[in-house]
Amino acid sequence: MARTVEQRVQRINASRTELEAFLRINGISKAKFGRVLNVCEITSDRYIADPTKLRYSHIAKIAEYANLTTKEVVDLIEYDLKESQQ
Repeated sequence: MARTVEQRVQRINASRTELEAFLRINGISKAKFGRVLNVCEITSDRYIADPTKLRYSHIAKIAEYANLTTKEVVDLIEYDLKESQQ
């Protein structure tokens, strides 16, 4: 069953982190994210919940997969870090 645009926007707005919102916008599931990072789905869920736990090698894999620079991926993580400190 196809989701409406409104339902997709609600899921994106309900994201815990900017990384999770980014994954949802790009249609990357937790399982797919885990395969990109070569980690199990439980570990990928932990990284989504707290992106500060990602290692540089994981950030590089995300950047390569999403056709971004590592700086752009780090900026997503930094945004979450700044938000959690406020």
